[in-house]
Amino acid sequence: MISNNKISNLVASQVPFFVRNDHENFVAFLEAYYEFVEQQNGVNNETKNLLDQSDVDLTDRFVENFYKNFLPLIPETTAVDKTLILKHIKDFYRSRGTEKSIRFLMRILFDEDVEFYYPQKDILKVSDGKWYQEKSVKIKDIKVNGAANNSLAIETKFINRRITGNTTNAYALVERASSYYEGSSLVRELKLSNQYKEFSYGERIESTFFEGGAEKTITANLFSGGINTVEIINGGTRYEKNQVIPVESETGTGAEIVVSSVSSGNLTSIAALNGGAGFQVGNQILITGGSGSGANANVSSVSADGFYHPNSYNIIYTTIQSIANANINNINYGLYFSGFTNPANANTTLANSLSYFVYANTGPITGVLLYNLGSGYLTTPSITAQANTRVRSLGILGKMRIVNGGTGYYIGDTIEFINVFGGTGSGAAARVANVDMSQGNAISKVEFVNVRGQITGGSGYEQFLLPRANVVSVNAQATGANIQVTAVLGSGETLYPANSIQGKILSVQILNPGSGYTSPPTLNLTQIGDGTAQAVATIITGAFTYPGRYLNDDGHISSYNFIQDRDYYQKFSYVVKVKQSLDKYRTVLKNLIHPAGMKLFGEYATVDEGANLNLPIRGISDNILFTTTRTYDFSKGNVGISYSSHSLNVNDIVYLEWLTGNLSPSNIATAVAANVINVPYSSVNVVNIPYASVGGPYKIKTVVNTDYFIINTVPYIANTLVSTYLANTLLPNTSGTVNVGKVIY
Repeated sequence: MISNNKISNLVASQVPFFVRNDHENFVAFLEAYYEFVEQQNGVNNETKNLLDQSDVDLTDRFVENFYKNFLPLIPETTAVDKTLILKHIKDFYRSRGTEKSIRFLMRILFDEDVEFYYPQKDILKVSDGKWYQEKSVKIKDIKVNGAANNSLAIETKFINRRITGNTTNAYALVERASSYYEGSSLVRELKLSNQYKEFSYGERIESTFFEGGAEKTITANLFSGGINTVEIINGGTRYEKNQVIPVESETGTGAEIVVSSVSSGNLTSIAALNGGAGFQVGNQILITGGSGSGANANVSSVSADGFYHPNSYNIIYTTIQSIANANINNINYGLYFSGFTNPANANTTLANSLSYFVYANTGPITGVLLYNLGSGYLTTPSITAQANTRVRSLGILGKMRIVNGGTGYYIGDTIEFINVFGGTGSGAAARVANVDMSQGNAISKVEFVNVRGQITGGSGYEQFLLPRANVVSVNAQATGANIQVTAVLGSGETLYPANSIQGKILSVQILNPGSGYTSPPTLNLTQIGDGTAQAVATIITGAFTYPGRYLNDDGHISSYNFIQDRDYYQKFSYVVKVKQSLDKYRTVLKNLIHPAGMKLFGEYATVDEGANLNLPIRGISDNILFTTTRTYDFSKGNVGISYSSHSLNVNDIVYLEWLTGNLSPSNIATAVAANVINVPYSSVNVVNIPYASVGGPYKIKTVVNTDYFIINTVPYIANTLVSTYLANTLLPNTSGTVNVGKVIY
């Protein structure tokens, strides 16, 4: 650069006047001298332009020196002008070790944006979960400047405002507001934070807001009194899931609570609440329902003292049906004399020709043996005893109960049986067996009596249509007796699991908390289950606290967190995500701006334009697994597959399967027989091909010519298995190993 500020131009005006007039040659000499030293490469010119040479925008001689001095580690080829880099290099060096410096480096090297990831964010830490419990109040009767206002979304005026209770002086910040319906009632709710003190039931809250340039006062009354929690004091037994628990209160309404879970287990014992009639030791107990299985029992003892019905019965085994087709003059009717072997005929006494069996040692059930406890019972199963089938079918009355003994009755008074509407049966008779004279001759015992030609207790009666019992006394003044028939033989028992814990209430669910309860309501559990369970409810008197929840999955074992290791998942590692191989920038980054004590990882992502997917590959210990390509020749060894109608294209999906050894023309037939080469596959087969067994899928990156194609070795992950055509191709490589490529078009 040449300066215009030349001394030679000033010589004539600077020397004394007498020198200019008397020594013109001397002045010319001085001008010539300075013109010489002021030439472009002269010392004087260089010194005058020294400051300009230090400016990167003005210098044209020292640019390379600046690069070598200030940018020794920056590659010679960059994506931006080096002059621009020099201008900002001081700020760059000042920010070394920060994300800002790495972003600057990636921009000048590749002109690309960069993302960062710190593995320490996903390290599993014990008890690191962020627990949050949300609070809210429900409001009604909203007023603005004293005037009622029920307009839509009026509750949003409280958002980001502090509300204050007029009686408790409690306050809180309103974060959000919403309105919804509970049944037919509109509910307005304010979500709170930074609460101080507790609000009370029904108190007025107040806040202010600006609208139209003026400050306005907004008030509302707290609307609480809903059920908050339920504590189970005694779980009882025989309760069932989803049973509704009655809520009783003189104030609030609308609460709905159900049993949400009950205990399950085995049966520990079975008791007889009512022993029924006509059972024998060893009768099987049928146990069904209750969601469990495996319990088995039988009758272990009965009351065979004859108090309720006779101890034994002679039961006719022969039925009319068994001889219905016998002719009257047959030599053999199919009947036998009792105690004889000769067959009955027309000359035989019929009564002595029937078959009998003795049904003895019978009575009401007094004990049950549970010899297999079973498991998994959630509710009380149905438990019934299985008496003799023939006896049960006869419908013999077997048990009566004295509800009221009355007065004035005598031993031997008759008891008659009157069928109810729809009832059947006949032949039963009974009498008063004993009276209590101390109680005015009240009936104290009754018994069945035999009617000639009938079974004691009659027959044909049904358990669910039992007859009425009427006492007929010889004393016209007798009155007040009430006798009930309770069972036919083989029925009437009431058995239940005793000392068992199935059906114990474990938890309840509040389906609707209701509102307006000024005191905790009563949960009446006496009308369901065994009636012994007890539970206590608490109510919301001010702010309601929602069940807590985690804000994220930190500290959760099943979350996207990893156990700390010494390399990647540790506090002092960081990952640079850019669409360039780590090998291209690792040296520059580590020498220039890498933070001391940290460990660098790089992630290189390819972009699938069709599926718009980023596929990152992580490198370990400052290395990276980067994309490579491999070329395949599918013309050599081709066994007659025509590609004229199925030409390969960029982005076609390719599966590769490796076979060791050579497939020469001599053993192609063997390969075909093994379903390896030239075997068509349907789209269903394609769907069932696992990734691991076939190597892929890959996308074709480049089709070189009709014989060669190049793929990326980074797998293509999108769902590409549904295809219309699959062919097998012989793909020899240079080592002699045969590569069979399954190509999807």
